[in-house]
Amino acid sequence: EPASDMGAFLSDLMKDREYFPVENEAAGKLIEYARPMVESFDRESYLHFTKQMYQCLGFQPAERQFDERILRFLDSLEDCTCMDHSVEKYAEELCVSTSRFSHLFSEQVGISLKSYLTLHQLEKAYQEILSGSSITEAAMNAGFDSPSHFAATVKRLMGLPTRKALKDSRFLKVYQRAIGYNQVIKRKEVTGYERSVFEGNADVELPCGEHSKPRGSAGWRQLEEYERIGAVYDFTRNEVLFGYNRSDLLTAEEVLKDGYGQCNTKGTLLMALLRAVGIPCRLHGSAVSKDFQKGATSGLVSVLAPKRVVHTWVEVFHDEKWIALEGVITDEAYVRGVKEKCRDREGAFRGYAISVPDLQSLDLNWKGEDLFVQNTSVVEDYGVFESPDVFFSEHKQTWNKLKDFAYVHYGRKVMNRNVSRIRRNNCCLK
Repeated sequence: EPASDMGAFLSDLMKDREYFPVENEAAGKLIEYARPMVESFDRESYLHFTKQMYQCLGFQPAERQFDERILRFLDSLEDCTCMDHSVEKYAEELCVSTSRFSHLFSEQVGISLKSYLTLHQLEKAYQEILSGSSITEAAMNAGFDSPSHFAATVKRLMGLPTRKALKDSRFLKVYQRAIGYNQVIKRKEVTGYERSVFEGNADVELPCGEHSKPRGSAGWRQLEEYERIGAVYDFTRNEVLFGYNRSDLLTAEEVLKDGYGQCNTKGTLLMALLRAVGIPCRLHGSAVSKDFQKGATSGLVSVLAPKRVVHTWVEVFHDEKWIALEGVITDEAYVRGVKEKCRDREGAFRGYAISVPDLQSLDLNWKGEDLFVQNTSVVEDYGVFESPDVFFSEHKQTWNKLKDFAYVHYGRKVMNRNVSRIRRNNCCLK
């Protein structure tokens, strides 16, 4: 906010420059301090990061002892409906004149009272939008005079149009996960473990905005929990096709842009979407043998592949139990193609990236029960993890640079052609 102490300092610091260079060492420290802040969303981490950022930039915030009346006012905003933000109303409640109240607030908080109330309304509006409301509904519920008033405020404070801000703001991508988590807290009491599971995935980003959200996601939050899980699962399974990405370490946004994924990358996307709509989830890690990939892999690619492959699946907490959603890996069209190609096979099946007790009876549609598609090839169980970040910091797939280069630029392309051919043959049969 330009009216704040920090805003005035930054304006003087930046002058007419588009960016301010920070020394590599300082930038590295800021990244290190920022990570726990976005992972936990707690006040202590935020204040610690802010202090480090101030030191890096050379900003010395004024030391302030807050007046009890200011603290009472700030507390009252927590449950505010934003329908009446008049300074007169608040001044009367605090038994102080409007001029004294405004002066006292600016002096103690470092930002004008009017600007602070505007920021509060803006936060309220974005909470509404990220919870499924239209921009018009959110603007009115947050106390703006009109949608155009809201749009002008966003442009003035954030420097870009409302829809563009929703799409491109990294803060809002992170903030959407916090909104989803808060909805879970309001709906039911969760255990400390569930809380840590929900908050853990800092680097998984969910794109926001009308043009980057998954189809139908605006209404996901309106569904009952069972249907909500099914909608997210079905989207991730069938709208994001089975295929091999360049890396296991892609963000959810990058997986969406690719339009396809395998166990680890689809797991990242699925967790991001589930958490954004208030579903507690965790990651189950393991290692699988490579032999069940035959058919999807072939020739030199199969030879070069490691004998043990890092493998994960997502589990959701629903109906007082954890449910595995490994079935999200393979889309329905691909599964049907494999069934048709191997229609004479009976009993245990291992091939074409599917490893199950019986192929022909395989049903991967959401029914509130465990869904597995590769688990009979698990050779080592690593247990459960709160996020992909934690899991891959301990169990990243390792191979030499030559094999990695060969996989990225040759191997996965061959594998994706094989997968597409199987899916295409199934489509031709319809």
